[in-house]
Amino acid sequence: MYVLICGKQGSGKSAVTEKLRDYFTYRGTACYSYDYLTPVYDVIEAVKIALSQHYISPKDIADSVLLERVFDWFPACWKDIVIAKTNDTTARWDELGMHYVAIIDGAPSLDVIDLFERKGAFKVYLDCPIDIRNERSNNIREESHPLEAGFNDCAVSNIFDLVVDTSKSSPEEVANLIGTEFQNKLKKAFTQTNTITEADPSSNGSP
Repeated sequence: MYVLICGKQGSGKSAVTEKLRDYFTYRGTACYSYDYLTPVYDVIEAVKIALSQHYISPKDIADSVLLERVFDWFPACWKDIVIAKTNDTTARWDELGMHYVAIIDGAPSLDVIDLFERKGAFKVYLDCPIDIRNERSNNIREESHPLEAGFNDCAVSNIFDLVVDTSKSSPEEVANLIGTEFQNKLKKAFTQTNTITEADPSSNGSP
């Protein structure tokens, strides 16, 4: 099962993901987490290293059009990289028939959320006022930034199973809330499936 953690920069995604991983691990559930932006970070670091070897200053690297271009062409394969990485990690658990949770930290757009929704993901949006986010992060992205714009679209959507204001709770409290709501959803789905099967023994569990 997937848990998808979305939210703007500084909303607490990484901190909550860490605590949520602990939440499931402490309860004996195999758990894996992956930062959705990792492939982009890796590419950007590679570009920075390549540019620095040509004696381009850090400031020029930061202002480089090349870095902005990363966000223009990379998303085409971005989703595939994340899915492949996650599948590689969870494949053994699937073979063993183990129950596990894969936490994806930071899907930045509605089409990506839809991709994980088709995998049955429990979708969470972490909300947080801009002033609090500024306190948490020294370099908040501009609203027009490709990633931030994607998260803005996520914020106005109504497809999330849970929306949490992280300015009012600690990462551990948010993780406990997510874990509880996630388990409640699983129990509800399990109950509905059993009810259908009992009503029609020939049913395969589908409505």
